Amino acid sequence: MVAIINPKVDVVSYGPVLEVEGEDGKKITITPDEFVYGAANITYKDTGALRELIDKKRNEVDLKDKVKKMLIKVGSAGHASMATTPGFWGFIEGDSSKFVDSIFTTAVFGSSLMPSGRRVPITKEAILVPKAIADKGKELTDLYLKQSEENIDTYETLQTRGVPKEEAAKIVQYGHKGGGFMFMPLETLIHFSKLAERDPDAMPEEGKEVISQLENFVKENGMGVTYEARKQAPRAGCVHPNIFRDVKGLNENYAEEYVDLTHPLGGVLFSPKLIASNIERSPELERRLYNYFKKREQVFSNPESVKNNWKNILGDLEEVVGDFNSTVDIRIASNIPWRVWGEVKRHRTLSQDTESIYHAVNRAMKKVEDNNCTIGSIDNPNFWYPILSLPSTIKNNPENLDIWTKEFSNSLNVYKKLIDSGVKESEAIAIIPRGIKMMNIKNYDLYNLTTGYMSLRLCGTAESEMRSITEQESRLIREILPKTLGRIISPKCHYTGFCPELDYQGAKCRKVNQEVDFNYDEDIHKTLQSARIKGIEEKL
Repeated sequence: MVAIINPKVDVVSYGPVLEVEGEDGKKITITPDEFVYGAANITYKDTGALRELIDKKRNEVDLKDKVKKMLIKVGSAGHASMATTPGFWGFIEGDSSKFVDSIFTTAVFGSSLMPSGRRVPITKEAILVPKAIADKGKELTDLYLKQSEENIDTYETLQTRGVPKEEAAKIVQYGHKGGGFMFMPLETLIHFSKLAERDPDAMPEEGKEVISQLENFVKENGMGVTYEARKQAPRAGCVHPNIFRDVKGLNENYAEEYVDLTHPLGGVLFSPKLIASNIERSPELERRLYNYFKKREQVFSNPESVKNNWKNILGDLEEVVGDFNSTVDIRIASNIPWRVWGEVKRHRTLSQDTESIYHAVNRAMKKVEDNNCTIGSIDNPNFWYPILSLPSTIKNNPENLDIWTKEFSNSLNVYKKLIDSGVKESEAIAIIPRGIKMMNIKNYDLYNLTTGYMSLRLCGTAESEMRSITEQESRLIREILPKTLGRIISPKCHYTGFCPELDYQGAKCRKVNQEVDFNYDEDIHKTLQSARIKGIEEKL
């Protein structure tokens, strides 16, 4: 039986809501709209305004019209704090796909937990068909299913040929089961709703269906006035990364300017490039870092010192980064796989611009068509590198490369056939492998060069290609930074003196030993982790 993409939203909690008892013992609910009304009055009075609201609700005073008028007046003026105050937590379930991740976890205001493409096995039973394809009939549905199954067969075959699962997974499409758990304030839902209305052909129908279900919930549970007032306000919202845009290819963004090989930095297609930087020299920052490293060397002298002092030394670095965050402003352009972007975009404090996925697909198809490629006919990795992820286990093995590029080319071909048959690009995109590359620009401040982004992605446990890209970017950045400042661009273990991972990483990662003055082995790892966990349990 064919499984059609059909998401179901299950909101498990929302708020703020408060249940109070009236004079006759009757339970009375104060809704999010009423809370926002009361909280907004605090700005004109004081915190007693909220207590006054609660007392009036207990006495069953009818506030409906007053709340409505005030929220429309204030909310429609565009005060974002009114729409970032109420929110909800919910599962995206049913037959929801991996598109939920790519669409919604870009939100700056919000938080999500999603099935990991690195860890959750991909099976043919999990294939989902976009409704727009199924509605076109059996022939196109079978075409989509056949290619989806072949991509998964390739994923399984390559693993038997020595390709790690997380790398082999990049030949698989996003049209399979996904979903997840999200927290979202109204402000964020408003942003996505406006995106869908402004560019309806670009957002996958699944995204619009999730938005519709959430909007219905909001209006049925006492948040509708705040939502509509803010949505109709003459103000824009917070900018989020968005790859589902501009199907027609009329508007390139900043990242796409670096696609052109005639551009002075056109080589970005092959390796990351530094495109802009502003580094303010600060004697006080240099003094603080000198003292920080001097203290860190003492802390990292032995395991007992690390156990007792890692929180303090990490806190010292956090203070330095916070005090001097704006002294660094660096932009790096990279050509990254969709799968890698899936992790980059979740760093909500990292300002970034990314190529439209539709432009990236068109770029890939044009390259293949312009070179008169027959399927799998080009075995030169350099031909494929600008448009497709090529892990070393693929690139350095001619047979693996042939298998890999064949299914990627086949997927592009099926995408084109679906489009030519009247399927919208936003639905046909479900067949495109996650290894397709998109141009991306990251704007680093000091926080994201260190504790916010780069230290996490330099970690030995990070996804391999993402780690490789981050290592290239870090080398470029260290070249232009003062030596002491460049030294704090490092894996997260260098900030604490131990590996934060619960399991000992053994021979595959010895990065802790680059900084500590003792041999960090499995026994020391277990001792430090045990002490850390015991400390948490004692706090409870």
